[in-house]
Amino acid sequence: MTGRERLTGIGLSLREALPPGRLMALAEELDEIEGSTLWCPEFAIRDAFSQLAFVAARTRHLRLATGIAPMAARTPAATALATATLDELSLGRMVLGVGVGHPTMSGGWHGQEHGSSLQWASDYLTVLRQALGGLTTDWPGQEAASTGFRLLTGGAPDVPVVLAALGPKMLGVAARLADGVLLNWTTPESARASIETVTAATDAGREPLQVGGYLRIAAGPDAAAQAYAHTAFYAELPAYRKALLSMGFGTSRDLADEAARELVLHGRVQDIVSRAQEWRDAGVDPLVIYPVGDEASIDEAIRLAVEVVRSLASSQRPVGSTTLTRQEGAR
Repeated sequence: MTGRERLTGIGLSLREALPPGRLMALAEELDEIEGSTLWCPEFAIRDAFSQLAFVAARTRHLRLATGIAPMAARTPAATALATATLDELSLGRMVLGVGVGHPTMSGGWHGQEHGSSLQWASDYLTVLRQALGGLTTDWPGQEAASTGFRLLTGGAPDVPVVLAALGPKMLGVAARLADGVLLNWTTPESARASIETVTAATDAGREPLQVGGYLRIAAGPDAAAQAYAHTAFYAELPAYRKALLSMGFGTSRDLADEAARELVLHGRVQDIVSRAQEWRDAGVDPLVIYPVGDEASIDEAIRLAVEVVRSLASSQRPVGSTTLTRQEGAR
């Protein structure tokens, strides 16, 4: 399976620390859905690589992605080592997603302060590329550096590297050094604009990047309330608030309410799938379904997410015209 093939299709993002038995059952269910990917974010809940290793041992086909592993938690050499190990143990199913994260995480939790997030991402990806490519690292970067490290297994050059990006400058870093982008909060229109930005910043000799994105869903009798609570948390963080405002939300006093109504879907499977197709038509690939909710509703949201993934994965309708434009522009 090539790196590009690993990056396409439909995924499910799992943020919650499910009990081992429940996690195993979910992984086995997703393993039966052709072309699906389990994306594991990393906060202060579970280590993404450990959780994916557990899943890898119990599945045969499911693709495994960190989505997103914070750069502050590991040096680029350590990230390359963990990635190559998991790719080997899973027989070539690994996707590496990394990002600079929020300042509370990088500076507060991990004690890492960086003068430029853009330079940090650029340096970090450069070292990753060298190490995963089987080379001896030699990069005296300004924000991340490594010299003399080499993966004795020969590297993992087929693992696609995805960068989390919100703004055009970080999208530009991805266009130079990554294989894909993962967008967090996005409308179909803003996703299309991000794809155009990445395409314009990609050198003519490179293949167009895969631009994926999260699509959040909620479930249960209080699904709207769950959607609002989740969105309100992010709306208080400056970078995400800026992103939501740039999409046109915030015309009323309640930015979170406006955004939640459009960006966190709930209801019947067929209705969610129909709305999800709007993101696919905008060119978002992979599309990562992200169930959200509190302790009382998250299990139902995960079950709903699996059904949405199953339905989208079985759909023969292609990703939309934006992808064709990107391909044509690369010729």
